[in-house]
Amino acid sequence: IARIAPEVELYSIKVLGSAGLGDGQAFLAGLEYAIKHRYQVINLSLGTTKPQFFSPLHDLLDRAYQAGCIVVAAANNLPHPSFPSVFSSSLISVIKSTEKDPLNFGFHFGEVIELTAPGVNVRTAWLDGGHRTLTGNSFACPHIVGVIALLLEKHPEMTPFQVKSALYAIAGENLKESAAPVE
Repeated sequence: IARIAPEVELYSIKVLGSAGLGDGQAFLAGLEYAIKHRYQVINLSLGTTKPQFFSPLHDLLDRAYQAGCIVVAAANNLPHPSFPSVFSSSLISVIKSTEKDPLNFGFHFGEVIELTAPGVNVRTAWLDGGHRTLTGNSFACPHIVGVIALLLEKHPEMTPFQVKSALYAIAGENLKESAAPVE
């Protein structure tokens, strides 16, 4: 995020344990905290396939949308739907692509998942100030969050709907440019 939008102010809400696992109640509490404090953009590089969290997550995401919070969620890396990424009306859902340029993101046609972004061999911060190179949808989300931060830096009054529309327009332009013949 900070590489794309260096002026961004970041906050972290810990909902996972040291092994990268957590429980759904901590996930819900962390999301509720972010909404209550009206964080402008919420990155959810996590999700759940447990059906008992469908309704509470759906309700929280509706509240986030109504509060003007822009939520970006990673889809499941496995071919199973996960929550909250399937709630495309109240958030922006993302999967990984092999693209290297974070500003050259695209569409994911025909499914609930909306956008693709770089998520293969991404260098990311790790424990104790270290770094790792990892692959997955969770690493694609921050690229879209960075682009959103740039949009909001120029247009802080944008609503979640306007941000999503702008991302669709940019992805459409990226698609046109990638399909244009090289001269």
